[in-house]
Amino acid sequence: MEFDELPSKLDIDAYFGLLGLRRPTALEDALPFLEEQDLIRKQDNGRYSILNLGALLVEEQELGARGLAAPDAPV
Repeated sequence: MEFDELPSKLDIDAYFGLLGLRRPTALEDALPFLEEQDLIRKQDNGRYSILNLGALLVEEQELGARGLAAPDAPV
């Protein structure tokens, strides 16, 4: 996928929130962290692949958009 498609496919805010980290303002600043955590990988052609762990963020975002997100687990 193209660079500008990433925010619409990955719930980047949720990921940083789960880690208790402040999300970088610019997407360009978040990319190295997302790559280091194996959520995405930049391909030789400049496009990005979403890896398995990143796919969990896609699934959660898609379910939430459809109103099907699982309720939060009790703590």
